[in-house]
Amino acid sequence: MLPKEPVAPSAPPAFGTQPPATPPLPFIDDPAAMAPPGI
Repeated sequence: MLPKEPVAPSAPPAFGTQPPATPPLPFIDDPAAMAPPGI
């Protein structure tokens, strides 16, 4: 439980900062680039 406590708080922040910070850019570029060329 001791090793999991420090790992849990360290994993959520790292995973929550990378996914939301990287997906927003590529996600907006994907739909925006696919929308104009698609029409």
